[in-house]
Order: sequence, then structure tokens, then C-alpha cells
Amino acid sequence: MTVATWVVARVIQVSGRSWRLIEIERDQVERGRRDGGVIYAFWHGRMMVPAYTHRRRGIHVLISEHRDGEYIDRVIRRLGFGSVRGSTTRGGAKALFGMAGAGHRGHDLAVTPDGPGGPRFRFQTGVLSIAQRTGLAVIPAGVAAHPCLVLRSWDRFVIPLPFCRCVIVYGEPVIVPRDCTREALERLRIEAESTLRGLTARAERLSRSRAGRRLRAALGPGGQPGDGVEAASPTPTRETRAHGATPGGNDGS
Repeated sequence: MTVATWVVARVIQVSGRSWRLIEIERDQVERGRRDGGVIYAFWHGRMMVPAYTHRRRGIHVLISEHRDGEYIDRVIRRLGFGSVRGSTTRGGAKALFGMAGAGHRGHDLAVTPDGPGGPRFRFQTGVLSIAQRTGLAVIPAGVAAHPCLVLRSWDRFVIPLPFCRCVIVYGEPVIVPRDCTREALERLRIEAESTLRGLTARAERLSRSRAGRRLRAALGPGGQPGDGVEAASPTPTRETRAHGATPGGNDGS
């Protein structure tokens, strides 16, 4: 398993350098920080793109205690992530306290709200419970890649191909009050699920559309927006060729 996880991590690093990355509304992340960390939320089947783009930043990821979770845990640790073992459905209290502790120590967190076993695109309340306990904002992130391979797993796991276009669309921060009732939490869950589905659909459209190609063409040197970006997309947007760059400018390959 040690050799296999090294190979997978290395493939992500090497392939990721060729990806054409588009990030939309990244300012939502900074809006959500409020002098602290944030909780990224993206679907389980879309984790490969943020595994590359957000590497080497000490983000702590909630990983299940199943056998496949052990494999994922070893891969992401090689990419510079931390992990908390458990899930929001099994061993929920352990996972909740572990993630809350990492958040209180100043780490950003990441959760796949439909993991570890689905249903696909079903937003579970666990990530909202973590937000409620830590006071951190949830940042929903729709992720897409084109062209890509799609596995026949429950989550339809997406593997971006080399030189593909990868899109991440960030949504508005979701704040969960400490005194949030069970009924209010369920309303937030329904809203968050609808939002994340919508962000994912938007990312899919941009990854495949001519608008996405025009958006890339409109960017100036160094991945900074150039003339015409506002016409292509009215939202704050950043695109970089993945080689040697991560969101926030960190290099970590």
C-alpha cells in the first residue's frame, strides 16, 4: 500500500501541473474566514481536483475509518493534508470532536458532505454540526473537470485527464449559529444541498463551454485577469495553468 499511495500521489502532482485551472468567486473564501479558518465542502466524487489545488496547506480532511478511507488518508498525507478519522454517520461524535479540535488549532477543514458512502449529492448534516461547534463558515465548492474519466462507483468518481480544464466555483459562506435548532439545521442542510448542486452544475457548464474557453483566453500573463474578463464572467475569477501554482500562490509539489 505504501508504494501504491506514493504512485497515486505522484500521479496527482504530475498530472495536476498540466491542468488549466479556473477559480470563480474565490473572494468568498476570504469573506468566510472572519479572522479564522473555513470548512470547504465539495462532493466526494470531485475530491481529486482540490486534492491538487489545495495541497501543502495543512488542511485537515475528514476521512472514514473504512479500508478505502485508509488508502485515501495515506494519499492525502503525501500531498500535505492532515486528517481526522471517522465520519458524520458512523463514529460521529469522534469525528465531530476531532474536526473541531483541528479547527480550533487554526487549520482549515474539508468535508465531503455526501461521504463516505452516499447517497451521491446528498448533503448530510455532519458538516453543519462541525460548523456549529467550531464557529467556522462552510464554503461550498462546486468542482468539475473536462475531459475526464468517470468511474462506476457510487459517487461517480471523477479523474481529470492531463491538460483538461478544471473549474472550482465557490459559494457564499454558510454560518451556523451556536443555538441553531434541529429544525433550523435541517433547513440549512436543504439550502446547502441545493447550493452545492447548483455550484457543481455551473462548474460543469464552464468546464465544457465556449464561455470557459473565452474566459481562459481573456486572462493576462501570470494567471491574472486581463481585458475582457468581466465580459466573459461578471464574477471575480482567477485562472492559472496548474504548473507551479496553487490557490493563494503556494507551491508544494
